[in-house]
Amino acid sequence: MHSSEALLPRFSDQFIDLDVTGNATLGTSALFTNTTYSLVSVGYKSGPSCVQSVSGSYVVTVNNPDDNDACTSDFCDLLTGTVTHTPVNIDDGNVCTNDACNSVSGVSHTQVNIDDNNACTSDACHSIDGISNTAIPIVNDNNPCTTDGCDPLTGEYHTPVADGSPGTSDNNVCTSDVCLSGTTVNNPLPIEDDNNVCTVDGCDPLNGPTHTIDVSIIPGDGNACTTDYCDAAGLAHSDLLPIVNDNNPCTTDGCDPLTGEYHTPVADG
Repeated sequence: MHSSEALLPRFSDQFIDLDVTGNATLGTSALFTNTTYSLVSVGYKSGPSCVQSVSGSYVVTVNNPDDNDACTSDFCDLLTGTVTHTPVNIDDGNVCTNDACNSVSGVSHTQVNIDDNNACTSDACHSIDGISNTAIPIVNDNNPCTTDGCDPLTGEYHTPVADGSPGTSDNNVCTSDVCLSGTTVNNPLPIEDDNNVCTVDGCDPLNGPTHTIDVSIIPGDGNACTTDYCDAAGLAHSDLLPIVNDNNPCTTDGCDPLTGEYHTPVADG
């Protein structure tokens, strides 16, 4: 049996619990609101309600209102004897969870499926704003010989461009920078011929084609009667050689372009 003070709740946030014998004690089950109640004034006797009986001045015998369902909040009104089983609030206020309740295990909050099955998005969920599927930035591989992109099924890709397309420059003007199978190939360019026999043709990586004068070059005009040379200006010369006089009156001195110098005997007599 409980004291009168213990059984007279005086505030709206005070409750009555059921102990193991079914007696009412201060706790969290049956709610008294707004009014101070005297348990002596509860006039219910035995019956099908949650208030089974009132005996003496202080003891109220109460049937246990528990419906063995974890998804309801069970309540016994000591004034009316009415039992209520109110569904519990399963909403956790988070749009990223699926809220449910199992009568045995109780409330659960399962993560929602945020996957949009798109390999090109970043999937997330904000408890207030909900699911977001943000496009992932295209990854640049800094290779001009590939096309960068993303396929929703397979994800990031770097596809080789057509062979012969401009590739990565090696900063050498003497090479041709082109793509081959997704990779840059730096092929040497053909040496530019200036058609001047007195120059050496080449290429400078910074400045491009070069034509350097070389006075040691003997141009050669195919004429055995000339002397051939290059001057400092890069000009080719083919000067006729002097006829060599053999000082023999019996020969004719001269030069044949094919065979060179000759001294042909004159007619006898």
